[in-house]
Amino acid sequence: MEVFVLGSGVGIPNLNRHYPGLFVESEGRSFLIDPGPGSLRQLLKLGFTYNDVDSVILTHFHPDHCLDFVSFLFACRYPLVPREKGVLVVGPAGLKDFYGGLKSVFGTTVIPERFELTLKEVENSSIAIDKTELKIEPSAHTGNSISIRFKSASGKVLCYSGDTEYCANIVELAQGADLLILECSFPDGAEVKGHLTPSHAGRIAREAGAKKLVLVHLYPMCEDQGILSQCKKEFIGNTEIASDLMKVTI
Repeated sequence: MEVFVLGSGVGIPNLNRHYPGLFVESEGRSFLIDPGPGSLRQLLKLGFTYNDVDSVILTHFHPDHCLDFVSFLFACRYPLVPREKGVLVVGPAGLKDFYGGLKSVFGTTVIPERFELTLKEVENSSIAIDKTELKIEPSAHTGNSISIRFKSASGKVLCYSGDTEYCANIVELAQGADLLILECSFPDGAEVKGHLTPSHAGRIAREAGAKKLVLVHLYPMCEDQGILSQCKKEFIGNTEIASDLMKVTI
């Protein structure tokens, strides 16, 4: 399993950190996760295109996590390199209404011409996509946000929080994870409801027994605040602050 961080930042423009997004390759299937603005261009920098994406996963519907889903659908209509293979889109309750809203605004530009678009709303669910198992649980962010656990056929586990504050569901999903990717929006002492601080992220990694922790979704105020040291007060294991376009192989 290979995991690429398309963007380690948030919805606030930052020259050093791109908007959120992940790209995961597992058992011959590729997942575009939370494609924030510009995610397709970040994919190109890694050597991938929109036609390499098999599935799209949206953990919630805030703009910084989903705006390039519109760009993805529009790009797939490009007549010189048209998309023909189907796309499975996985998201929380409200996914179908979300897509309906996109169609009401953008019309035919987000409606596939040559491929099938399948929308699957999930919550407290386990689904298999080819040889990769996904377990989904609600997260503590919005009323319809999710966190995800990926397990490959070889038994490797990736857990991604999406946006969340500390909650039992993410600890459960992350149990024994080979790679745990957690949002870490604000430094200790500047907590905001619905988001994690470094000590909260460290606590989750420690309680879950994660093998490696990567921190993403960093607001500008996290820079130069020693968030890695704050995290290590709770979790002494392998921890890294994400950078854009970084690759982690599990």
